Amino acid sequence: MGFMRSRNFVIIAVVLSLALGSCGKSQQTMTSLPDADTPTISASNIPQATVTVTPAPTMENPEYVIKLALDYGQKQASVDETIKYQNQSGQELSNLVLAVEPNLWADCFTLKEIRVNGQVSTAFVLDGQKLELTQVLAPLEIITISISFTLAIPQINVNNQAAIIRTQVFGYTSRQLNLVDWYPFVVPYVPGQGWLLNDPATYGEHLVYDSASFDVTVRFAGETAPVVAASGAETPISDGKRFLLDKGRSFALSFSPDYLVKSQDVDGVTVISYYYAGNALGGQAALDATVRALQIFSQDFGTYPHSTLSIVQEETDFSMEYDGLYFLERRLYFGYSGADTDFLPTIAAHETAHQWWFSLVGTDQANEPWLDEGLSTYSERLFNESFSPEKGEWWYLARITPDENKNCPVDISIYGFYDYNCYYTESVYKRGAMFLQAVRDLIGDQAFLAFLKDFATQFAHRRASTQDFFTFLHQSSDADLTNIIQEFFREAH
Repeated sequence: MGFMRSRNFVIIAVVLSLALGSCGKSQQTMTSLPDADTPTISASNIPQATVTVTPAPTMENPEYVIKLALDYGQKQASVDETIKYQNQSGQELSNLVLAVEPNLWADCFTLKEIRVNGQVSTAFVLDGQKLELTQVLAPLEIITISISFTLAIPQINVNNQAAIIRTQVFGYTSRQLNLVDWYPFVVPYVPGQGWLLNDPATYGEHLVYDSASFDVTVRFAGETAPVVAASGAETPISDGKRFLLDKGRSFALSFSPDYLVKSQDVDGVTVISYYYAGNALGGQAALDATVRALQIFSQDFGTYPHSTLSIVQEETDFSMEYDGLYFLERRLYFGYSGADTDFLPTIAAHETAHQWWFSLVGTDQANEPWLDEGLSTYSERLFNESFSPEKGEWWYLARITPDENKNCPVDISIYGFYDYNCYYTESVYKRGAMFLQAVRDLIGDQAFLAFLKDFATQFAHRRASTQDFFTFLHQSSDADLTNIIQEFFREAH
């Protein structure tokens, strides 16, 4: 039951509409001709009214209002979602494409109704993870899409990898239920390329997101009201729970009646650690590491953009980042002893770094995965160096192990690393971090850290590409990077 199976569930509806209108007969009036002595007024003598054209307002980002009714015991959910989206492509669009990740699981996602600007719409096709709406949208036109659906939440098989993507965070175990990439969302539109919706792969993440604002309300339909970990900050309501997140890439939720909670405020940010009984030492270590990483990365990359950050002890052997929340794999908690060589703090720092390299600066995770994973992996070194230079050197030898790395290119997609007889983590994480270390060695610490901060600032709440990275790097430093680029990349930059 834990494996995801792509289902091609196609809904094709043809809309036949009859426009009924009535035109009343205009009443004719007789007008007498003016006498010869009657002066006439020419059109040029008539004062002309000044017509002011008001430009369409520009939305800062798409807006999602989601109302979730969850039956935790039955693993069922009913969802009403409203999306407000503006066409900022600069051209007329003939359709909109949404990602519906839960539809990759058999019998998980059931679409009840779609409304466009308040009217029921049947002009759509749902095929696998792709929901395509036939809808003409003029430049700067704003559309409101309302979607009602239900979820039969799948079970996570914690002993096996998912069949379609590397990790199955979405779903439930005996003591946890996770909703990640659980709602339809409009994927980015790239002029000249189209809608950016990548296929899943065995390893890595494939979805690409625009920054958006989220207003999520959670109510419980069954008898169990579990503890809730959320991407956004909670705001009080009388019935249920409401969470707000501004300028986020995604909104994740995790539920368990067994969560224990610790929190700490740092520089206006509330960091919350959710963990299980028997793992208090690891739960505290995850909290401490995240607090320290937030301070370091806010200094090195720019201020953390949200008011909360949640850490959730995950039930599988994979850690995973989302906006304002990340999951930390269970084995890190089970094996944590407090020794300097334990990797829990380092991986916690890695996932915290994704709040900049994924969340703040968006990327195409499928085709250019090194941009967020390589930068987040190298951020681990900055975290460890904050303790001592020796700790930074320990990290490099223990985590990167250069002697074991092949000459794998950094710039490969999640679909292409088999072609080079390379492991995904070897190319994207380790070789990506080795490349960044080589750049740092060449241009020096001060210039390197200044570049990272300026890059994060320049592309905040936008998407950056490999070409953007190198264009900005060349502008930031006069150093000759030719040899380094040839060593780590397939293409010149």
